Amino acid sequence: MFMRGMKYDESMKTTILFLFFFHLIPGALLWADVVSPVLPESGVASRDMDSFLDYKIDYEKFYGRVSDRDRSGNVVKIKVENNNTKFFRVGDKINLATPNDPDDICEAFIRDVEDYYIAAYIRDLEDCKGKNEVFRIGSTLNMSSEVLKERVLYASQYRYILLKQHKDLLSQLSSVNNDIAFYQQNRVQLVAEYDKRMAELQRQKSEALDRLLWQKGENVKLQHALMRRLDMLDENIKFYRIEREEYITDRWHLDHDTGLPMGKRPQDEVKVEKK
Repeated sequence: MFMRGMKYDESMKTTILFLFFFHLIPGALLWADVVSPVLPESGVASRDMDSFLDYKIDYEKFYGRVSDRDRSGNVVKIKVENNNTKFFRVGDKINLATPNDPDDICEAFIRDVEDYYIAAYIRDLEDCKGKNEVFRIGSTLNMSSEVLKERVLYASQYRYILLKQHKDLLSQLSSVNNDIAFYQQNRVQLVAEYDKRMAELQRQKSEALDRLLWQKGENVKLQHALMRRLDMLDENIKFYRIEREEYITDRWHLDHDTGLPMGKRPQDEVKVEKK
């Protein structure tokens, strides 16, 4: 009984806590700020959305902190907040200043570039720091570079071209993937199409052979009819032939029978020589 009472008390505590948080959470949600994106009225975020270049931002300026330096303090390694510094090249010129003294500007030159880090050589620290003073590690620096602004612009334009190429390649890859994915289906359709063509050709072949065989039978019948007509024509031609007799040797007999005065013997042939 004691154990049952303990379990009942624990279940009651759990229920009360659940109801308490259940009523507390909606109130907290009502007081919370709802983050909603601010979109332009026309519904277009920017004119060059693919390039991700915001024309309202001055890409000439950037910020960072000193993360390391050499003993002299002229060579510093700076951790930047924006990785656009990856477009820097060795020898590019930048201007350095501290937030407290923005007008005291030092000239520096890039010596090395890494992701979110740049190493720069400061020509003269006295331009932005006091004599025998160096930038401490962790110091905040305001930097600017016209070269970086141009590089960001060129990179944005080149990235737009790359995105176009990427889109075209994706379209080609999608077409290739569809061909590979639907290979079996396309194969079945192609086989069915050619089977249909072959069946049609077979039917046309059978019809052509049947037509040729029928034409042969008709020609055989016509051959027999023509042969019969030729036989009949041969007989008629033979029947209606007019015979011609040459009176050479038998002329004496014919003249003798008519009672004309003739000799008792036929005249010998006389040879006539041609002159």
